[in-house]
Amino acid sequence: MPGCRPATSCPAIIVALRFRYPSGEMPLAREQRKLAAIVAADVVGYSRLMGRDESGTLARLRKSRSEHLDPVLKKYGGRLVKLTGDGALIEFPSAVDALSAAIEFQQAMADANHDQSADTALVFRMGLHLGDLIVDGDDLYGDGVNVAARLEGEAPAGGIFNLRERSRCRCWTIASDVRGLGRPVAEEHRTLRSGV
Repeated sequence: MPGCRPATSCPAIIVALRFRYPSGEMPLAREQRKLAAIVAADVVGYSRLMGRDESGTLARLRKSRSEHLDPVLKKYGGRLVKLTGDGALIEFPSAVDALSAAIEFQQAMADANHDQSADTALVFRMGLHLGDLIVDGDDLYGDGVNVAARLEGEAPAGGIFNLRERSRCRCWTIASDVRGLGRPVAEEHRTLRSGV
């Protein structure tokens, strides 16, 4: 149409955009989000283990992933989002499945470490959080990931730490089959206030 010009060249629109977006840049398209359970896992004392035996530690780590983690993920519908050296970020569609998978994996690792010395055993700590996530291709970002990572750092060796409610955390450790259930039993051994 004669006399029409692009909207972004109109002074009134530019002023309105600059007022709303001071940098002058238009906001990015809305990101894709989803609610999911996130598990952050890490090997306790990995640097020490690598310092003593790099090749052996890496071989044991690969073996634990293929023999213990991968089957548990398949069984409970988990998706390995990324590996971070000795750690992993895992997504589950259900918090119940995430906790069940974490318990089963920790039990499998406890069994695998039964005949290992403390100098060679791979012991994991895990943090679990149900939260809103930003999806970027195959990767996940956001506060849900950050909280899971912080909870993992608080978990004891061989334990699972999860946020129960906004200000309370639960820590689970793997116990022997004291009830005769024939499956791993997780015991809640502390509930505490958290600043997470």
